[in-house]
Amino acid sequence: MTESNRYEVIVLPGAQRDIRDIVLYISRDLMAPAAALALNRKLSEQIQGLSYMPERIKLIDVEPWNQKKIRRLCVKNYYVYFGGFWHIRETI
Repeated sequence: MTESNRYEVIVLPGAQRDIRDIVLYISRDLMAPAAALALNRKLSEQIQGLSYMPERIKLIDVEPWNQKKIRRLCVKNYYVYFGGFWHIRETI
């Protein structure tokens, strides 16, 4: 896939807060800042990786999520849920 055929990945504010809260919890409460940083990097890489062929992640088998075309990506011990709102970003 060329650069012009990449999908734009938008992380919603609620998801951004969830990620921040998880990373802060691991860093502060569990006192594992290196693990928190590693998880933050991995989540960011995997989420941004959805810009290429997001359909490669299978649909959730359970209704109503399957009908709504919701997919679930596993990143370490966490799940990233995303929908099939595929719009190709145009580059000039």
